[in-house]
Amino acid sequence: MKEIVEMNFKNIKSMLVVMFIALSTIFAQNVELTIENVDLDAGTLDIYMVNDVVVGGYQFELFGITIVSATAPNGFFGQNSANSMLGFSLSGATIPAGEAVLSTVTFSNYEGDTICFGTDNSCSGAAANVISDATGGCIDASWGNCYGTSILGCMDSSACNYDMDATEDDGSCIYAEENYDCDGVPLLFGYNSSIKSAFYVFLEVTIDGEFVSSDDWVGVFNEDVCVGARQWDTSNCNNGICDVPVMGDDGSSYTVGYMQDGQYPSFKIFKASEGMYYDAIPTENYPFSNLEFHIIDGLDGSLNMDCAGIPNGNSEEDMCGTCDDDPSNDCVQDCAGFWGGYSEDDQCGTCDDDPSNDCVHDCAGVW
Repeated sequence: MKEIVEMNFKNIKSMLVVMFIALSTIFAQNVELTIENVDLDAGTLDIYMVNDVVVGGYQFELFGITIVSATAPNGFFGQNSANSMLGFSLSGATIPAGEAVLSTVTFSNYEGDTICFGTDNSCSGAAANVISDATGGCIDASWGNCYGTSILGCMDSSACNYDMDATEDDGSCIYAEENYDCDGVPLLFGYNSSIKSAFYVFLEVTIDGEFVSSDDWVGVFNEDVCVGARQWDTSNCNNGICDVPVMGDDGSSYTVGYMQDGQYPSFKIFKASEGMYYDAIPTENYPFSNLEFHIIDGLDGSLNMDCAGIPNGNSEEDMCGTCDDDPSNDCVQDCAGFWGGYSEDDQCGTCDDDPSNDCVHDCAGVW
């Protein structure tokens, strides 16, 4: 056994390559190796392998560094030269299907550019990069990108085309238009599809009696949850008449809070030119029912101005005439029935706003 282990490294490589190529009959792209966890200061990196089949041996090159040492999986014998490494078992051990670090490599002489595997075509001829299966057959493996290779793309996570794998921003970022999401839908009108739905047809849609424009939208809500929307471009609708889909709760996590049978939807209109949402009232309304199709004469929107003059604002006027959106400071009614008054009941039940005449308790403790 000792004599076998101490065989010349080049002879072992040659024997392994010949064995891999000779026994190779079926090629499959089901093993991928990547260079991970590169620590230039420590001079270490990991070779990570994802394999759908059992692996019986490996050999590959690494360029851009000088390999000092490389670990091997349990039961495997590993050897390396300055730019290549191999692993095989003398006892029939194999690497089960899965994913894990195949080898941790210690290196020196990093050239400051890239660290790359050798040739990709591992099952062609006497290739220096070979993965074998449990019987010695060649597996046509996928060799990952070089370390240090720039991956161009959009690196801004707020952009519509954000690329989480990009390492160098190429200026390609695309952003949603103001008031819209990346799909071109008004921000309040995003919703998920459901296997339960109904359709509400409106013969006319107006805002304060004026017909909406082709870039305006109609949205449908169940309380504050959007359950459907459509851009009201009648040129794209059947005979110039548009409908808006209304989605129901089909029991999935994507439709929580959607319409239940018997519930009445509410409606909003998004005015694109203003970036404003209008509450809208249909000329008639119908309860939701799966697969129902309702034809309604009209839908008219108007702004709800709050007491502060803010469209669709939340400010309300309390009983003392104070207008704000903070209910914690609303005035209260005093004991005399006056809102914001100062009268209080004393311990004898007398209600007034004069504390000088409040009753006191006597020496027996009676008020």
